[in-house]
Amino acid sequence: MTTAPFSLLLGTPHYGWLPITIVAGDQRFELQASNVLNDPLTELAVAAVSLANDEVVNAVVSVWEEPGTFELRFTSESTKAVTIEIRETSAWPGKATRLNASRFIGECDRGQVASALIGVLRVLESRTPRTGLIEGWGTFPSTELRRVSPAPGAHRLFLAPWRAVHGPERANDELRAEVGPRHPLFNVPVSVAAWHADDDHYLFELGSGPDAFAVVHLTWSGQRDKNPEWPATEFFASWDDWVDRRMIPDSTARAR
Repeated sequence: MTTAPFSLLLGTPHYGWLPITIVAGDQRFELQASNVLNDPLTELAVAAVSLANDEVVNAVVSVWEEPGTFELRFTSESTKAVTIEIRETSAWPGKATRLNASRFIGECDRGQVASALIGVLRVLESRTPRTGLIEGWGTFPSTELRRVSPAPGAHRLFLAPWRAVHGPERANDELRAEVGPRHPLFNVPVSVAAWHADDDHYLFELGSGPDAFAVVHLTWSGQRDKNPEWPATEFFASWDDWVDRRMIPDSTARAR
């Protein structure tokens, strides 16, 4: 089954309005969501977490444009694909809702959609004050986002330019070939988890030591460097630590 590429962009909430851009395949939709009748940020977070954690998904995000309303629907009974549908409705509060038309119906890769939703929400969260309050909007749904399964290796979601690694043995073997006795990863059990698509940085999960993850700039020379500190390595205490200090900043910088 062929699935359509999916991406979703969130603008900065301002005076009760949230710009939302949805791209699915060759279709692009730009919406302005109001927070008067509902909180679309919270509904997006709930949909994203359901896509990441649940087997069966039937999530709806209501986008009220005053007076027009759109429903962004995510339905899935498979771990591989999700059906995305944008339905346009015409209803004022208290009046009967009449379904006008479906703006888009298509199949998208479920993991990519979950990653896209959680990624943009995490980026917006990183720009939100510590109070959790977004000026002119309300409270960011941090509690909902934290429901993503924390199990090691389960439903890990990557934001471009970071990507999951397929066939990890090559990167693991290269790391072992490059590190020497004076390198902090010498003889440390590792498993590559992701790679940076724009360069040769790789994220490794560590099997021992005080830190859980490390980003290593592999040289792909197949041998140890004269400098015993190479390959360059940055350590992270946890998955969330890496997301906050590396994945989100890298993604934000790439988008500029």
